[in-house]
Amino acid sequence: MTVDCLYTNGDSWTYGEFLNESTRAKQCWPSVVAEQLGLELINDARGGSCNQRIIRTSVPSLQSLINQGRKPLVVLCWSFPHRYEMCKLDTNEWVRFSGTGNDADEQLAE
Repeated sequence: MTVDCLYTNGDSWTYGEFLNESTRAKQCWPSVVAEQLGLELINDARGGSCNQRIIRTSVPSLQSLINQGRKPLVVLCWSFPHRYEMCKLDTNEWVRFSGTGNDADEQLAE
């Protein structure tokens, strides 16, 4: 099967959170791999992502690509098991939190 793009999703490591903002798009590992393979990159990764977000966003993105006739090579990089997300029903907003504690954990208590 011939692939025509590289689809990646994950947390800060896949996004390139710790790279210089002005060069992140070219230096994150998905960009390097896509360039080496000669493929267009579609990187849905976000810093702090939990595994639920990775699946929640990957499924519709991949369905859309397939419906467009695209043939993606898919690489999903799992996050830490203590990260989670919940949807705030009053705002329909996804809030991240983790077992180790962060600012979003405090928002959930409100």
